[in-house]
Order: sequence, then C-alpha cells, then structure tokens
Amino acid sequence: MSDTAPKKPAAVDQIYDHLKDLFGKSDKQALVMEFPGRVLDESAYRFNTDSIFANMTKPQPVVEAEFRLTDNLFDVDGSKERHITGGPNGKKLSESFEQALNNLAPKMDDTATQLSDRNKLRKWLNEPVQGNYRDKDGNVPSRIGLYEILLEEYETTKQNFEKLRLDKLRKAKASDDANALDDYAHWLATSGAAEKAKVEAAFNDLVIRGYYHEVRKFIGFLDVGTEAEFLDEAKSKMRSAAMMSLDETETVYPVLMQPTNWFEGLSTDFKPVDLLLDPEHLEAQLMSKYKEKREIQSQIQSFRSAHTGDEKALQKQVDDAQNELDNATSDMLQNYTEATFAAIKIAYNAYCRQNQKKPNDVSSAEAFGAEAKQGGEQKEAVENSSGHILEEEDIDKFMEFQKKTIQQQASLERANRQLARVKESHAKAVSTNTQETVQILQSRLASLQLEIDNLQKVVLQSGGADQTNHADAPLCPASSPKAGAFFDVIMHFKQGETSDTSSLHSGSDTSSHNVSFIFGSHGGSSSKEFSDFQKAHQSHNTDFEIGFRATKVTMDRGWLSPEVLDYSKDMYRLGETKYSDSFTHYPVAFIVAKDITMKIKVASEHTETAKKFMQSQSSSSGGFLCFGASSSHSNTNESNSSYSGVTDESIIIRIPGPQILMWVLEEVPVDRSAEYPKDKSAIPDFFSLEDPSALVAKAEERRAFLSDDATAETDVSSENSEGGRHPVRPSPHEARAFAEAMLNELERRENPLD
Repeated sequence: MSDTAPKKPAAVDQIYDHLKDLFGKSDKQALVMEFPGRVLDESAYRFNTDSIFANMTKPQPVVEAEFRLTDNLFDVDGSKERHITGGPNGKKLSESFEQALNNLAPKMDDTATQLSDRNKLRKWLNEPVQGNYRDKDGNVPSRIGLYEILLEEYETTKQNFEKLRLDKLRKAKASDDANALDDYAHWLATSGAAEKAKVEAAFNDLVIRGYYHEVRKFIGFLDVGTEAEFLDEAKSKMRSAAMMSLDETETVYPVLMQPTNWFEGLSTDFKPVDLLLDPEHLEAQLMSKYKEKREIQSQIQSFRSAHTGDEKALQKQVDDAQNELDNATSDMLQNYTEATFAAIKIAYNAYCRQNQKKPNDVSSAEAFGAEAKQGGEQKEAVENSSGHILEEEDIDKFMEFQKKTIQQQASLERANRQLARVKESHAKAVSTNTQETVQILQSRLASLQLEIDNLQKVVLQSGGADQTNHADAPLCPASSPKAGAFFDVIMHFKQGETSDTSSLHSGSDTSSHNVSFIFGSHGGSSSKEFSDFQKAHQSHNTDFEIGFRATKVTMDRGWLSPEVLDYSKDMYRLGETKYSDSFTHYPVAFIVAKDITMKIKVASEHTETAKKFMQSQSSSSGGFLCFGASSSHSNTNESNSSYSGVTDESIIIRIPGPQILMWVLEEVPVDRSAEYPKDKSAIPDFFSLEDPSALVAKAEERRAFLSDDATAETDVSSENSEGGRHPVRPSPHEARAFAEAMLNELERRENPLD
C-alpha cells in the first residue's frame, strides 16, 4: 500500500462509526463512546417484571441503581466528528435541570390589547341572560351559566335516548321471537326517530339560546396556557417525583427503562467451553486461589483464637461490679451517718441524766449544744452512781455500730477488687478484638469462593475441550440472541487500513494515541519485553476481528420536561450565567455490548511472548480497545472477567460480561433568555396591583365630582363647605373625555392578570 494512500480511522473510531450507523443519526443527538466500556452488574438491576405493574412495585434499591446509572452528564465537543470520553464529567442531570428551571422567570409581556380583548370576552360570557331559566340557586344565569344548563339538558336527553335504545336492542336479542329484531328496527325507524328528534331539538336549543359555538370559540381564545404555567408545571413534576435515597444522602427520581426487563439479557450466552481458551492457565489460577483460600482460613482461625473473652459479657460484669461497689459505698455512708446520730443521742441522754435535766426540754438541748461548741468533754459525767454514767445498753449500741462498720468496709474493698479484675479482663478482650479483621477476611473469602466456583464451572463443564478449536470458532456465541433484544455485530480490521490517531476526548490527561494500542487501555507489566510486544501490535499494523452482541436501552423520565426550555426566549434569566454554558446534552439511551470476542493475528515468533503477556494481564483491570474488563482478583462475577488464549497464529480474547459502550445524548435547547432588567421594572405599566375596590372608589368620587352643577364656582380660591379648596373644574368636553377614559381604565384593569 502506498504511503500516500488515505488511511482509515483508528480502530476505536471505526467501531464508533459502525455503531453510529447501526443505531441511527440525528442532528439533535450526539453519540458518546465511554472509553473503556462501563461494566454492568446485572444483579443490581434485577427485579420481578412478570406483572404489568412491575414499574410501580420496583424495589427502592433498583430504583436508586437505575437513577444513578442514568443521571450522569458527559462533555460533548461540538467541533469533533466523534465523541469518545473517559467517563462522566461529574455533573448530574437532575441537579442541572433543576438549576436551569430555577434560573428562569417568565416575562410579563401580555399587551394591553390582549388583556382588554380577554376582559371583553369575559364580560360577555358573564352577562346575565333573562328568560325562564334559573341556576341551582334560583338566580338569573349568566350566558356561560345558561350554556352549561342547556348543555346538561342536551347530554341528559341524549343519554336517556341511548339507554332506551340499548335496552330495546338487548331485549330483542334475548327474545325467542324471530320477529323481535324486526320489531326493534320498526321502532327505531318510527318511535325511535321521534325520540332522537328530541335529542336534536335539545342540541338546537343549545346552539341558538345557549350560544354553543360562540361560547366554545371564546373559551378556546381564553384557555391558552402561558410559558409561566409550563415552567411551574415542570417544577411541580420534579417536586412530586422526588424521593430521598435509602442512605439519605441525595434526592432520587424514578427512571423507566425500555424494555422494562432490559437486565434479563445481560447474562452471557457463552458456554463454559467457549471460555476455556487456556486450560493450563485456568487450572493454575484455580490452584492458586485454593491456596489463597487456605491461607485466609488459617488467618481467620488465628485471629479468632487470639481473642480472649466475650466483650459484651465482660461489659455486663463490669456494670454489675460497678453497681456492687456503688451499693457498698452507699451502705457505708449510711452506716456512718446512723452511728454519728446515735453517738450524739447517747451523749445527750447522758448529759441530761448527769445534770438532772429533761431530754425533751429545749433549754437542755441548747445548754448541751453550747457546751459542745465550747469543747466541753463532760469528763466529769463519765461515772454514774455505780461508777459510770453510760449505761450498758449504750455501750452495746456502740459495739454494734463498730462491728457493722468493719463488715461494710470489707464489702467495699471486695467490690473494689472485683471491679478492677473485670475491668482488666474487659480491656484485654477489647485489645485482642479481631472481629473487624475477621469480617474483612470473611468477605474476601466469600469473594474468593465465588471466583473458585466460577473457574470450576468453566474448567469442569468444558469437558476438557482443546483450546486449538477456538481459532476457527465464530466471533459470537453459537446460540441465537433473544428476538427483539441483542443482535450480533462483527467487524474486521486489516493491517495498514487504520491510522494511529483517534478521537479520544476526556477531561483527564489520557493521550489520544493510547487507543492505537490494542492493549492500551489495559493495565499490565512495564517490562521491556511486554512493552515491545504492545508496540508491535497496534491497531494500524495488526489484523484483528471483533464480534459482540449489542442492544439499545432507552430511558423515560416523566419528571423531566426539557421542552419548557424551548420557551427560554420568552423568559428572563435571574443569574448572569446561561444554563446552556454547562448543560448542553443529557442521556436518553445507552448501547450495551456483551459476549465480546477479539481475534488478533500474531507472528509465530511472538507466540510465546503473547502467551506470557496475556497471562500477566489476567490480574489487571482495564480493557482491550474500547472494551472494559475486570481483574480476575477483584471480580466476583466470571462474566465480567476477560479470558484469553494464544494459538499458533492468533490471540483470542473473550469478555462475556455486559458493558455500556455508548450513550445517546439529546441536545438541550439553547438558553435564549434575556437578562432580568436592572434599571426598570419587568412588569408593564398597564399591570395594576392596586386594590380594585380602591379604583372603584376613586371612579365614583370622580363621577360624583363631574356630576356637580356645571355653573358652579370655578374660582381656584373658592372654599368648600369644609373650609377646603375646590380644584379648577374642567370644561364639559374635558369632563366627558375624562369620564370615558376613567371608565375604560376600570374596564381594562378589571382582573388584568386572569
């Protein structure tokens, strides 16, 4: 091929163009490829869709998962032919749309002529119509009221005739008489025609006396929605649909996916034998995971044996010991108090006996207290007539209190020692608590077990198939996709027909030339051997084929009314920034790919290196070209992992799991709003917020003033009866003109905003 021959776009760009041709083009829409594809977890969106009311009974976690999946916004560069991005730009559709609505205010641009014309029609419709008809309150009806009365009469007459006709028809059908239907036809042509004529007469009465056509025409003129109503309805829809997320961190809005059971087709159509591309490597992976499982189990056992004591039980013992200590302390304090009061009482009684005073006498207590304050020990009163003034009963009480005090002191010390022991045990249990570590290891063990089960399913159910058979296998699974869901997409790329540049665009520093590497989006080793292998197998100098199954899923948001933004030219902008500066497109659909197969031609001298390279990639996350894949060590679903094998002439890569390749974005109407006026009012002068009763009062006052005697004093300095001054009276022509202007003003200002 000549060096001057035109090169085809890069492989990723060709995939982009092919999908764009398959799923349609539109001037108002943009297709954005997410690079690499976003891997989907089928279980996060699964729910029972057997009932036609499935969307109404959708579980809240599924509602939130679908909302978070579809609420992202993407950057779109209008200057580029293709839009390939590394991911969302961090902004949310729901928040951006709500901000756009709250930044707009409708213009009050109804002209005085429009308001006047509407008021004339209202006045005509509300004029009373004299006649024999009365409304339900017995009053003379207005013209619109008479229309409603006559319309009800017509509808009632029509309903009665239809009921009569259907009753006779049912009886004729149910009758055994062979002539019953003939009798019904005869009645319909004779008596039935007369009944139907009553219906026509009622309608004619409605047309002539009820102004049927005129009323409907005028109502049609008056019943015209405004931009302000559309804006308010859009906000009302968002408020009605909003709900708080389960974790109470964000506002969630429902999204209806089409088809409703879109998640059912996400499971792979590959059979286990299709994924057995390198049996030896998969068996080695399986043995490695078994070894890791045993190590984790050993770690869990070690951590559990290191844990001493049950924290909850020991904490209860600490609480109980603390209560015992508190009770012992309280008992001792109470005993000290009782002993003190008893000693004082004994001393007082002894004092009274010595001094021959009455114990109940207040003067005795005061004298005893005074001597006690002076420090008198009453030593002379120690002995009584028989040798001691204290009685034997008093001495027994002292001994009883002393014995009780010693016992309570011992109980207090025991409670204190017990509390110290259980606190020490509890502290040791807390310090050796490995519950969180064990939970982490158990979570990893559960994930590892799923990986082992998945690998076993692939290895055991494959029946020991030879991987060399995969070189001639079709690019898509042999089983046919479900009708109306996924369909097969197959693409071929030949050496020299693709360029080494791409349209990749992202907010990050991802270089566009990276996508020229078939393995460029995949993590891996940085050794020189593998680096040379990557460079040698780029999309522009390698023959390869791609096959996958794809479908489009659309989303409907009943709370989203973007059409209201089409009226932005008739609205004011409350802020300085236009919403379309940052809110340009929003997602309406996405394209899902699954069961991806890539066959890459390799030279025979690169076969061994290719095998080592692909085996090293099984522990890395990333992808191939625009297709994403998860690491075999970090993924619990075998469908999201990548499987690879190397034959004598090619590398075969299969990614069973579903992933979003492209987003279909709808263009947001351009913000054509005007800045809110700062130097004048946005409300026209002919809008009056004044109380209508005040206007009527002014008009009546002016009418009374103009009806005064035309020959009255017109002198500016003449005084009225209250000592005030009359203004200069206008001429008769001026007075008539002013009166007509005031009456027109009243008529125009009557309900100007309705």
